[in-house]
Amino acid sequence: MSEPPAVASPGAALSLEFAELASGEQIATAAAALERNGIRPLLAATGTDARDLVGSLLTGGAEVYNNTSQTLEATGIADDIERSGRYQPLRLRLYRMDREMQRSEMRALAASPDHVVGSVHALTEGGSLLIASASGSQLGPLVTHSKMPGPGEPTECPAGSTTSSSSTRR
Repeated sequence: MSEPPAVASPGAALSLEFAELASGEQIATAAAALERNGIRPLLAATGTDARDLVGSLLTGGAEVYNNTSQTLEATGIADDIERSGRYQPLRLRLYRMDREMQRSEMRALAASPDHVVGSVHALTEGGSLLIASASGSQLGPLVTHSKMPGPGEPTECPAGSTTSSSSTRR
């Protein structure tokens, strides 16, 4: 007999519907829906593949804001962004700034990075993405990103079937 999956809050009910990975058919359906919604899905079979894919999308020397994400931590993507020396990691820079004295500078910096990398909490077969944030800090860079794709240009969304969907917007 196998044990049920671990739950973040032991008192919370776990729906078995969400305890299994999506099937290949469900992934294909969601990918097609994303494409219809103007998001180009890029699929990765493993966390390592996702890490390589994200690395291939980021520009060397670019300012990169990476959201707090267990997926980015587990795959090594956060380490690549923050410690490889290939990018200018904004999240670490923002942590070192004085919130009282540099609030305006922090807001401007977080709102206009070259790349934003994070993960989504849910992706529906209809192509809707759900991103939640306890403090709201993860949402600002996504919503106010200054280098959004122009008309006809896709937003890239690498997704791993064994990890949460990691995404980068250029």
